[in-house]
Amino acid sequence: MVDIGTREQEHDQELYQLIHDWLNFLDIQTELSTERAAFLLGSFTWKLMSITGYRPELFFCLSCRKPVEQGAYRWHGLKGGVVCEYCVQTNEATWLMARSLDDETLKLMRFSLSQSFQDQMRPHLPSQVLSRYHETTESFIISHFPTIPANSLRASCQILSSC
Repeated sequence: MVDIGTREQEHDQELYQLIHDWLNFLDIQTELSTERAAFLLGSFTWKLMSITGYRPELFFCLSCRKPVEQGAYRWHGLKGGVVCEYCVQTNEATWLMARSLDDETLKLMRFSLSQSFQDQMRPHLPSQVLSRYHETTESFIISHFPTIPANSLRASCQILSSC
């Protein structure tokens, strides 16, 4: 993800710190389930994308800029965040590709961006929420990264755990 999301010889202290923290965190982990590893990789990806200029809007409607209300928004990966139901209904052509996103998945995305890697060992990860989390993460990667990764985040973790 770092290779496809950054340019060679790019100097960025915040990016360096993220990678440093990530590697230190991984170094102290004795064992991670495939599910937890995939969640953590997703979290790293959200943080990386944010640092490299692709921070998603997860709190305010992309259109009207009002705070999104619980259960009354949709996700638009290409436009980079959440849009309220009112704006979707008011301008259906603009928000045609917006898809539903549940509160639990949005909370997990916000948590991924705001919390340390160590703190991300705490949340319970129901499989349906984790699956939607990965779908949303990957839709954002596909929409914004310069190159699409060869494997999904989940597939990458399954490959690594089989080694």
